[in-house]
Amino acid sequence: MYNLFRMHIYRTLKSKSTLVLGILLVVFTFLHLGLGYIVFEDPLNIQAGGLYIQSNGSDVSLTPDLVHQFFIQGNSALLILLTIFTVLMTNSDITKGFVKNIYGMFEDKGKLVLAKWCAVMSSVTLVYLVTSIVSLGLAILCYRTSYESGNWDLYLIEFVVVYIGCIAMMTMVFLITSLFKSSAGGMVIGLVIASGILQSIERLIDVIIAKLSGATGKETIMAFTGLAEEGARKFFRISDYCIDNVFISFSPAMEQSDIARTVIVSAAYALIGLGLAVLLAKKRDVKI
Repeated sequence: MYNLFRMHIYRTLKSKSTLVLGILLVVFTFLHLGLGYIVFEDPLNIQAGGLYIQSNGSDVSLTPDLVHQFFIQGNSALLILLTIFTVLMTNSDITKGFVKNIYGMFEDKGKLVLAKWCAVMSSVTLVYLVTSIVSLGLAILCYRTSYESGNWDLYLIEFVVVYIGCIAMMTMVFLITSLFKSSAGGMVIGLVIASGILQSIERLIDVIIAKLSGATGKETIMAFTGLAEEGARKFFRISDYCIDNVFISFSPAMEQSDIARTVIVSAAYALIGLGLAVLLAKKRDVKI
């Protein structure tokens, strides 16, 4: 299995698509940096930075946890590039044809899928780690008037929980691509998940559930947003258990119970996705 892992890592490093996606990631990072400069340094005097900071639970300044939310969690380009990378690397052995030779050498096909998943997620982890560090460093250098070095505890929570959510989302993309054995199918469904398009549908279902449960107008709004006043009735929200919504909605300023739920839901999706991918490989034969 270790040799299979090394093979996939070597294939990843030598792939032209990896180089192209890496270049695009650098480009999008600097574009996001420029957008952040306009928002937080406010050279155009549009005062958007204060609104962004206040909406994220702080009225003081740009802190490390907000930098991570802006660059990583709020950066749809990063998720889209990771989704494309995951789809291409998951399906490349099928499109290139050498899967026939590799799968014929092993009786336990589950180990092959597990080795591939480890290689893909190792790459995703490296990208996440480097992007997080570089983004924070650029923010410290470029946002001199708006940045304040504080809230490192919230930053660590943000870093770990968002990482778990990212791995969960990419594992689901891995599963979908393995299921359809098609880059097109995995790409479309994966991008829908990564972009958060399903979030609105999930929240509309929350509203329907609340209305059927006898919610008032104000309670319906709270069911849609997930923000409930102390002592107010709470209704079952299906979006609280959907990986795309828990990822997008997460904030380190949440209550501990909500943070724990985010971690548990993300970990459950990752484990279920990987388990189904391994089971699928054991039940299917490779078509020649």
